[in-house]
Amino acid sequence: MLKNFLTVFSATAIAVFPVFAQDSTHEEQKEQDKITISTIAPQLSSMYNNRLVSVKYKFKPGKTGYKPNSPGFFCRICGKIHKLNTDKLIQENNSFFIPGIALDDKTVISRNLLIPEDNIAKISIVTADGKNIPANITAFYPGENAVAVVAESSIDDNLKPVEFKDANENDQLFTMFAGIEQGKRIAGITPFSTAAAVKVGGKMEYMIPVPPLSMIVNSDGQPVGITIDSDIEVDSLEKWRHDPAAWESISIQQYRDNISKIASELHDNTVPVRIKLTPLPKTTSANNLWADRKDDEIKTFALILNSGELFVPEMMSIADSNRIQEFWINYNGNTIKAEYVGSLKKYGAIIIKPEEPLQTKGIQFNLQNPELIEEQLLYTVITHPMDNRMEFQIMPSRKDGTVSRDDMIYPTFFPEEEQELVFSADGKICFAALNLREKNNPGKYFNIAANKLVPQLNQFNPDYAPKKDQILAIGWLGVQYQSMDEELAYSQGISHLTENGEKGLIVTAIMPGSPAEKAGIEPGDVLISIIPDSNPTPIELTSNDFYTYNFGFPWEYYDQIPENYYDEIPMPWPDYNDKLNNILSAYGIGSGYTLNYIRNAENCSAQMTVEAAPESFFNTPRMVSNALGITIANLTSEVRHYLKMADNDPGVVIARVKSGSKAAVAGMKPYEIITKVDDTPVFSIKQMNELCQGKSHLKFEIKRLNISRIVSVKTDENVSFKNL
Repeated sequence: MLKNFLTVFSATAIAVFPVFAQDSTHEEQKEQDKITISTIAPQLSSMYNNRLVSVKYKFKPGKTGYKPNSPGFFCRICGKIHKLNTDKLIQENNSFFIPGIALDDKTVISRNLLIPEDNIAKISIVTADGKNIPANITAFYPGENAVAVVAESSIDDNLKPVEFKDANENDQLFTMFAGIEQGKRIAGITPFSTAAAVKVGGKMEYMIPVPPLSMIVNSDGQPVGITIDSDIEVDSLEKWRHDPAAWESISIQQYRDNISKIASELHDNTVPVRIKLTPLPKTTSANNLWADRKDDEIKTFALILNSGELFVPEMMSIADSNRIQEFWINYNGNTIKAEYVGSLKKYGAIIIKPEEPLQTKGIQFNLQNPELIEEQLLYTVITHPMDNRMEFQIMPSRKDGTVSRDDMIYPTFFPEEEQELVFSADGKICFAALNLREKNNPGKYFNIAANKLVPQLNQFNPDYAPKKDQILAIGWLGVQYQSMDEELAYSQGISHLTENGEKGLIVTAIMPGSPAEKAGIEPGDVLISIIPDSNPTPIELTSNDFYTYNFGFPWEYYDQIPENYYDEIPMPWPDYNDKLNNILSAYGIGSGYTLNYIRNAENCSAQMTVEAAPESFFNTPRMVSNALGITIANLTSEVRHYLKMADNDPGVVIARVKSGSKAAVAGMKPYEIITKVDDTPVFSIKQMNELCQGKSHLKFEIKRLNISRIVSVKTDENVSFKNL
C-alpha cells in the first residue's frame, strides 16, 4: 500500500512541500529530486512501511465534567494556529489520529497533544495494515514536545530498534511521513534540504517546511533524525536530536507526581473570593454605564501569599473599584472577611488581607528567567471558584515564543486556551494571566512572568483605591455634540483635518459651569481627540464610534404609546452617562488630559482635569410609591437645561410608571414633571413624600414641555414613598 503511494504520489508530496531554491538551478534540482524519489521510493517503502503508524485518541470529559482543552500548534509557514476541536470529537464519538514513528516493535514517538490524562478515554496504535493495538503514554519529551506511546502487544515482530547515524553534510536527505486523513491512510516522501528554507514573519529567520512528525533518512535509507514540528529552523538543525534515546524525558509517573504536587499547592494556597459591589441604579442608562461590572457581586479566587495577604487577579476599572463594599473569602469551610490593601500599579489585580490569619506557607513563585523554561513541560491551571471550595483543571502545556513589552515577558502557551496560572514541575507559579493596568486598557490578558510580577506586589495605584464618595461619580466635559460627516467637514473647510469627516464631534451646546465652559470651548468647535497624561496614546473621537442620531423625542405622539411599553421609552434629554464622558470616567476624577479640537479650521488644544459631573438623572436618588405605581426623581441640571426650566422652578420627574397602576390609568407618563401636589408647589422627592403621606385621593399638576394639566388619582390604600 505504502509502496504504491510513494511511487505514484511522490510528485504530489513535492507539490505540498516545495523546494524553494535560491538560485537558477531551482527547476533542475526539482526535477532531479523527482527522479531520485522515484528511484529510492520502493527501497524506503520496504524499510519503513510498518514504522510509519498513526496514534489514535478517544477523548472524554474529565471526572469533574470539564471538557479537555483544544490543543494546537503555531505554523510559522502559514502564520496560523491549527487547533483540534475536542468538544466536537466527544459529541460525535469520533477519534483523532496523529502520525507516529515506531522506534521498535512496541514504542512509538508522536507529538504531545497536551491533553490531560483525565480526558483521554483510550489510545491505540494503528498500523499500516489497519490493526488497532491498545497503547499508553509512558514518557514525555518536553524539549521536542513529544511523547512515547507504548503498545500493549507487538506492532510487528520484525521491527528492530532504530539505529540513528550522524548526518553528513554531503548526504542527500529525505523525510518519510504517514498519517490518516478523513479515514484514509496517506504517506509520502519529500526531499529535505536547506534550499527549501523560507523566510518567516518578516524576520531574518529561515525555516525548512517539513511534514509534521517525519523520519529523516539518507539516500541509503539510514535514519539520521526525527522532526516533530512542521518546520525546522535553519540555524538550529541540531534540534533534530538524532537519537530519541538521548532526548531528555520524564516518565508518566513523574508527570502524575507533578500534577499531584501542583494540586496540593493549589488546595492549600487558593481560596474562593466574593467581592460585594454597590448596586447600580435601576435605570435604562445604567445599561450603558462605563463600569465593566453590571452585577452586584464578583465571584473569583485568590492566591495566598507568604505574607498572609491575598492576591486577587481581577481587573476592575476606577468606577468599579469605587463600588467595592467588602471582600469575603472561604477558607477551610469558614467565611472570613478581608480588607482592601491596594490595586497593583501595572497589572489588573488586587491585594487584600483577611481579618484572621490563614495557616499556610503561601503559594511559591518560580523566579528564574522565563527563557530557561523554554523547553520544559509546564502545567496550566484553570480555576473554578465555588461558594465554599475551589476546583481546578490542570493540563500539560508548553511555552512557545516570547514577545517583549515594557521590560516584561508575554509568552504564548499551548494549548492556546485562556490561561490563568502556569506552574513549573516544582509546583511553583512561573506565569500568571493578567490584564495590563492601562487607562485605555485593550481588555487582553497577557501571561506575565513571575520574576516580573512578584516585585510589583507591593506597588499600588492610588487611582484604583475605592473612594466611597465617588461610587457613581461620572466624569464629564459638559458638552452636547453631534458626529461629523463628510458634507459637514467640506462645508467648514476642515476635510483635511478630520480625514474627510471620519473624525470629529461638533459641539452643539455647552453646559453652564462645566469644564468645557471653563476651558473656553464654544459651540461649533470640533473635538478631535483626548490624550490622558498617564498614557500618550490619543483616543480618537471618530464619527462612527460616536455616531449621534439626530431625531427629536416624539412628544407629539406620546399619548399614543401603550402603557406596557413605558419601560422601553428612552430618555428625551441627553444623558451625562454618554460614551465621551465614559472615557473620562474611566480615567478617574482628578486625572489630567489634553483635549484636541478644531476652531476656525485651526488645530487647538486645552489642558483639562477630569471633573465629576453634577448629580444627574442617571444617579440622582429615587423614591417609589406602590400605591400610585410611580417612581420619582429630583430635577437635575441636564433635565432643567432640556426643558428650559430655571433653577428655582418647582418639579420632580416621573422616572417610571408601572403598567396597570393607578398612575398609568390616570394618564401619567414617564419623563413628565409633577409641579404641584394638591395645589402646593413641590421642589423635591422628599417634599413630595411629605405632601402625599397617608392620603388616598391626590391632585397633581403635571407638566409636559410647556403644557400643564391636572390629574386626579384615587388609591385603595394610603400613599407613601420609600427610597429605592
